[in-house]
Amino acid sequence: MNLGLWMQRHRRSILFLVALLALAGVASALRLPITLFPKAEFPRVVVSLDAGDRPADQMAMLVTRPMEEALRRIPGVQDVHATTSRGSAEVALNFDWNANMVEVALQVNAAVAQLLPRCRPARAPACGAWTRPSCRSSPTA
Repeated sequence: MNLGLWMQRHRRSILFLVALLALAGVASALRLPITLFPKAEFPRVVVSLDAGDRPADQMAMLVTRPMEEALRRIPGVQDVHATTSRGSAEVALNFDWNANMVEVALQVNAAVAQLLPRCRPARAPACGAWTRPSCRSSPTA
């Protein structure tokens, strides 16, 4: 049996199937969510530290390095990146994709709260500009 002959005999069935597939494609395309940026939550926690006017080398030695070491001990940490400048530091922690970020945030807060009294300056700065570190989930990588 020839393929062309079979297609001629069943042309209505073939046209019906093609039309049905086209309608299904249009229906699914209309339901497809379209956004500029996909909704993704990155397993990342950023700890920001502020210590007034403390020089950068003192910040690195007395605040950033101990904070990095304490945060690196949290289970599931894959990468730690710290940035230190005059009077401030930022420690970014990357976790595994299947990490429970609520539990991770609690562990980070506990580690920061445990280390914070040891990182305070011996004498408070004149402006009193020491603020408690904040932990936030960052949507950017």
